[in-house]
Amino acid sequence: MADGLTDTERFLSKLIIPDNPNACWGWKGSTFGFGYGRLSLAAIEYGGKMRPVGAHRFSWEHHNGPIPKGLFVLHTCDNPPCCNPRHLWLGTIQDNNLDCIKKGRRPRNKLGVTKQDCEDTRRSVLKKLGVKQRQDGQTTVLRKHSPMPSVKSLRKTGRDRHGFPKKS
Repeated sequence: MADGLTDTERFLSKLIIPDNPNACWGWKGSTFGFGYGRLSLAAIEYGGKMRPVGAHRFSWEHHNGPIPKGLFVLHTCDNPPCCNPRHLWLGTIQDNNLDCIKKGRRPRNKLGVTKQDCEDTRRSVLKKLGVKQRQDGQTTVLRKHSPMPSVKSLRKTGRDRHGFPKKS
């Protein structure tokens, strides 16, 4: 690297390590999306190209050795920039999702509604409307339970598209 530091020296220079060994270690370097620390590794080892990695991943490998294929470095503290090896553990995507659910951190929209909440509501509304769901996932509406009357029936009854009597 142009600065003459090894990857480990550069990593350690970007850490903020508090006196309390159980506290999160801060990251003062650049970040990826969602706040995860970003560290560019020396180009020599990677065919002349710089290779950016997550700072928490580098921390795991520095303190514990290589990360087995198919596993991810997860945080017990849920603090993306944290690099404290005491807060890191290896797991699968499923482990991460289960941890997320267990801690009540399921992704929500601006109104605080989860994707599952939306799906549950959709299913209950469709059930009340008499909609049947086929095996292929498509839905079939039973005409007698349709929430909107047809234009033809509105014309026959002399009502507008909102169901109110037409003004003469």
